[in-house]
Amino acid sequence: MDSGGQPLAQQKSVITVGYPAKKRVSAKYGVGTFAYKTATERMPRILGSVVDSLNKLEASVRERHQKAGVEELKAIIGKVSELRYQMQTDKPMEPISCGPDVTQWNSVFAVYRKELGGAEPTWFSVSWLFAECFMYRKIADVIQSSSLLKDVDPFASQKQESFRAVLPQLKSLARFVLELLNKPHKDTHMEFQHLLLPKTDGSPRRMDFVLDNMGLELVSDLCLAEWLLTAGMADTIHLHFKQLPWFVSDALKSDLHWTLKQIECSEDTALTQLGARWQDRIKAGSFVLKDHYFWTTSFEYAAMEKVAPALYSDLAQAFLVFFKGDLNYRKLLADRNWLYTEKFSMALGGFEPTNAQEYINYILAHQAADGWLGPTDRADGNCYWSKFPLLLALRQYYEANTSDTRVIPAMLRFLDATHKLLFTIPLGNDTWSAARWQDLVLTVHWLLEFHPSGQEQLLWDLAELLHQQGFDWEEWFGGPDFPTGPVVSLSMFTHGVNNGQAIKSGAVWYRQSGNHSDWESSYARMQKLDEYHGQASGVFGCDEHLAGRMPSRGTELCTVVESMFSYETLFEIQGDPIFAERAEKIGYNALPATITPDMWAHQYLQQGNEMNAVTSDQHIWFSDGPNSTLFGLAPNYGCCTANFNQGWPKLVQHLVYAYSDGSGLVVAMYGPAHIQHTLPSGQPVTMDITTDYPFSQTVVVDVRTTGSLDISLRIPSWAKGANVQVNSDSPVPATPGTLHQVSIAGRTTVILKLPASLRVERRYNNSAAIHYGPLLFGLAMKENFKVLESYKFQSKDYQITAGTPWNYALRLSNDSQPEQDLKVSSSGLEIGVPPFSLRGAPIAISAAGRQLDSWQETLNAAPPPLHSPIKTSAPLQQLTLLPFGATELRIAEIPTTLS
Repeated sequence: MDSGGQPLAQQKSVITVGYPAKKRVSAKYGVGTFAYKTATERMPRILGSVVDSLNKLEASVRERHQKAGVEELKAIIGKVSELRYQMQTDKPMEPISCGPDVTQWNSVFAVYRKELGGAEPTWFSVSWLFAECFMYRKIADVIQSSSLLKDVDPFASQKQESFRAVLPQLKSLARFVLELLNKPHKDTHMEFQHLLLPKTDGSPRRMDFVLDNMGLELVSDLCLAEWLLTAGMADTIHLHFKQLPWFVSDALKSDLHWTLKQIECSEDTALTQLGARWQDRIKAGSFVLKDHYFWTTSFEYAAMEKVAPALYSDLAQAFLVFFKGDLNYRKLLADRNWLYTEKFSMALGGFEPTNAQEYINYILAHQAADGWLGPTDRADGNCYWSKFPLLLALRQYYEANTSDTRVIPAMLRFLDATHKLLFTIPLGNDTWSAARWQDLVLTVHWLLEFHPSGQEQLLWDLAELLHQQGFDWEEWFGGPDFPTGPVVSLSMFTHGVNNGQAIKSGAVWYRQSGNHSDWESSYARMQKLDEYHGQASGVFGCDEHLAGRMPSRGTELCTVVESMFSYETLFEIQGDPIFAERAEKIGYNALPATITPDMWAHQYLQQGNEMNAVTSDQHIWFSDGPNSTLFGLAPNYGCCTANFNQGWPKLVQHLVYAYSDGSGLVVAMYGPAHIQHTLPSGQPVTMDITTDYPFSQTVVVDVRTTGSLDISLRIPSWAKGANVQVNSDSPVPATPGTLHQVSIAGRTTVILKLPASLRVERRYNNSAAIHYGPLLFGLAMKENFKVLESYKFQSKDYQITAGTPWNYALRLSNDSQPEQDLKVSSSGLEIGVPPFSLRGAPIAISAAGRQLDSWQETLNAAPPPLHSPIKTSAPLQQLTLLPFGATELRIAEIPTTLS
């Protein structure tokens, strides 16, 4: 029985079922669970010991603060006792009242209220991890709410006693460690070398310890850190402490200083020698002491990137992170009841902060003495082009990690080496380097604008040289040789990916030339590709080479992501909303259509009209291999395997731009995002974009800043009737195809309404493409997957065949009023289900159509759509259209028949 007279097993929040698989561990699952035992026995006992410890402080508090301090102490003891009663009787939990993490704790309360149908969370209704963390956070909250006793650590005496109790072991440990440091044990050293891949170069290496307990464990951690530094495995060790007294024995910075003071006063020579080394490490900066409020929240570590992005970015600087103790383990795995067969990567939930750093370190560490990066492949003009995306990646990395002082000098040294080499090994007449020169100039201009480092003349001259030696894309797009249909005579100029990258070359060069013709070329190239090779999804036809407008010829995935990046760059330079809208259209239609929902498989070629994805020895495309439309690890060729991953990250990076004059920000594309920015004046700006776009018509932009600024919102060309509401003001109309400016002061909430409507676009052979808002729709069909090959992890090769007919004509009576025949329905997003999937697509269009017996498979593909309108007496059937990006198979340019 508890103090309230009710058996704990009968508490209202408890159900005796045991932990369900993959669910968060909780006391609510019954008497036999460890979480229940902890909540009913151990946690109340800890609160009782806190009361005892606080009572023992009365004499010292009276001496320091007299009667007022004693009164505060009694009040604290009363609140902790009340907390113990609330826990034992499963009462509602009272929110945190003070501290830098109040918002984060309250956000979790809001989630539980929603799960509980509006009821307040109680100790037994929440997860064990949350309940246990909340108890310690609430103890700190009670203490910090006082006036005189804010610095009291109720666990200090226990921690200090535990240190004194292990002093004999610490002395033995110190002697062993000093011997190891002076004469490293060969086998141990070799084991660590195998595990940690020791440095063979001069690159700096940082390792982080997320610490657990004080006492023997903390001293052991320091011993390991000392060995790693002495053995050359690391250059700095970052030690992460808790900010608040936590889980009784967790180490604070103050605990470390107390420990070092005790060691300094020890009569044991070996122990004092180690302590002196550690004090020197702290002074020299090879031991870096840190704390952060995130470590004393209940969040699993998969949430760190969103909840504490600065901490996540900081951990990304480390080569290796040691997580100490069971609580860290529980947070790494979200404290769920994982099946033993589950992959560890799945349990981590995407928490992998250190992965990219290893590769950056390796690349920079292996730069040649003359500045060259990468393999020594300097045989001809093709030796340059693989470095173009590398430098773009280094730019992105540096913008996220500006404290890494190696990056800019390394880039400049490489560009100096490139400039010298170009005089003896030019780009060449028929090379990838010559075709893609604009991508290197983009990096050169970025350095020239933001990080010239005294190398202005070198950078300017290098850009000039690249432009001179590179392809003349202006002549190609504006001259008589540009193909107006599928090409047969192939060249580097007709290559699809080259054209996708070249869309931006005029604008890139305009920044240096200032010529109006370079500026205007962006519009001409977009128009020309659309006119002669355009596809309904926003890309252009290129089954390796330019392929015309026929929707079954296909588009290479590399072209999709490179075209997106070109249009994002055009908006960055020219600021015309037409370019941002095109990048967004490709990103929300063409890109998801050519990868599986789990992103483990992709195609080399996607087709606008795709009725199967199989090996085709006889195929409708021209120059790619028989596996080009399969979904898999590396169908046809491996370039897209490496390249498609840049598509969505770069789209997210380009959601929001800053005005070059520093006056404000531009929301160019829409998606949920959190942005932290500092204006040139030093004014901080935080922006949160909340939306289900492209599946929703509402975008909420919440801006917090200390002063004023302007933000501009792109109003899509299709959003007739769009309006913008600022705070509680009345909504004002916004003109489609423009940037709508809003003045911001302090905290401002902007609500953007983008009414979507059905639109019909007539395309190849007068077929119809159906658009709704930013989304293209296609005729959906049942998709039958067959695994052809399995690889490591979750990677597989698939063929996909249609399980339902595809050859329909859509009933469409009036293009200007498509809603007469097409009905839009929305089911909303389903948590945990990718929206770009047949199962998860939150929007569908109901339609009617007639099957066309005269439109049959040709060369294992859908032949050109029959010319519309089509007269047929076939019976009318109900059809469903889904977002293009949610399908692997679809017909997006559909023949039509009148009613």
